[in-house]
Amino acid sequence: MFSHIILVNDFRCRSTGLANAIPVSMLYQKRQLIAFASITETNIPFVRNGGLHILPGLISLSFPGADGEAILHRMDLLGICISTGSACNSKDTEISHVLKAINLDEEYAKGTIRVSLGKYNTAEDVEKIVRGLEKILG
Repeated sequence: MFSHIILVNDFRCRSTGLANAIPVSMLYQKRQLIAFASITETNIPFVRNGGLHILPGLISLSFPGADGEAILHRMDLLGICISTGSACNSKDTEISHVLKAINLDEEYAKGTIRVSLGKYNTAEDVEKIVRGLEKILG
């Protein structure tokens, strides 16, 4: 295990925290890629938002002609927790300034959901999310 002692303001800090955080972040990214790949195998039209600027474990998807709030409630009935819109406007049902800033067409923006994956989520959880979306949108 990588461990390097650094003196900062007379405090000893170990960089093992960063060394441990990197593999965890990579695991989140792997789950995110699995989720994205699984959704692309369906016949559901969508776009993944964020381009190259994404956070590990978070995936923002927009479905044309869909209602994000309706998707959220139907997924909840299936026992799946998701969010709608952008994190900046999680309590607002209007199209967020973030989605507007990335020039997302209104048809897609209204059907935007966010999926958060953490260290305790499994491939089976990802599969359940994809199957739920297929049931709702397929």
